[in-house]
Amino acid sequence: MQDLIFRTDPQGTLRFVNARWQGMTQQTPESARGRHLRDMVLPECRERIEALFAPGRPPGVRTAQAQLMGANGEIRVLDISVVPLLLARDGRLRGFAGSAADVTTLLATQMHLQEQLAFSRQLLESNPLPVCLTDLEGHFLMVNQAWEHFMGLSRDKVLGRH
Repeated sequence: MQDLIFRTDPQGTLRFVNARWQGMTQQTPESARGRHLRDMVLPECRERIEALFAPGRPPGVRTAQAQLMGANGEIRVLDISVVPLLLARDGRLRGFAGSAADVTTLLATQMHLQEQLAFSRQLLESNPLPVCLTDLEGHFLMVNQAWEHFMGLSRDKVLGRH
């Protein structure tokens, strides 16, 4: 299993973590038990983690993104979800069940992709030759400044049009 699975008491103190904990932190699952999740994330993320376990919130999934110091001192970004566990007989909060997905690589890849797209846009925009991109139906997706000057039309008037 790639995700960290955990269970807490009503205050957010860990009672169970699966073996993925060791892969993320190089610490045994037993080392996490009895600790509050907020104490395991970077200080700037602690308020978000506290909010996950705040009393009086409506039932349902609660989510937050937080950073954790990884196994080799690298910072890992986790998408954390928790669900309150309520007692059937009286609806009292028994604790939380949760999962945390390590999205560090995904976020780095998305950032790299955005940088590449920005570079491509800048390259096309600075090209002295008129350039336009269309979809398969012939709708304009992009035109560069040289195209605007050559055609005498602004991109605001043609983008999205056939």
